[in-house]
Amino acid sequence: MNDFPFYLVFCHSMPEIALVTTLGMVLIGFRPEYKKILMVTLLGALISYCIRLLPLPPGLHGVFLVPVVIALVVACCRMDLFAATLAVFLGVIVLSIAEGIFDFLTPKISGFTFQDVAANPLLRVLFPLPEYIFLTVVTVIAGRFRWRIVNLREIRDLEVQVKGREKG
Repeated sequence: MNDFPFYLVFCHSMPEIALVTTLGMVLIGFRPEYKKILMVTLLGALISYCIRLLPLPPGLHGVFLVPVVIALVVACCRMDLFAATLAVFLGVIVLSIAEGIFDFLTPKISGFTFQDVAANPLLRVLFPLPEYIFLTVVTVIAGRFRWRIVNLREIRDLEVQVKGREKG
């Protein structure tokens, strides 16, 4: 069992799920509806807490959580399975890259080791904040300037137009 106190659900899992979902949706051309994202985030964080109570090796919790978040995006945001999967995987990839960078930089800048962070509840809350702020800024900029890795919505609209012409 992981040492994952309930308060970290609100301080760690919720921001990660919200950022993964929102950024992923933006990067495939969907406009996130924030009430629906909030629902995905709340449910996902509670399920994340339950998954972390299971006696699984470190890292495996995330493997179980990704399909849960995909299912929640399908159910709450009414996205099809392919779009939800693509969005969540893109969000997870960007989050993982940012986490790798910030997990390298933050200890060097702050002077705190991972052991210091693990032993101090306040540091456990504060340590990922620079990463979350960075990803929030990236999400806002990506949405504002319509940065897309693939514009799935545009591709689907084009498919509908082509099918309409074929019938006509």
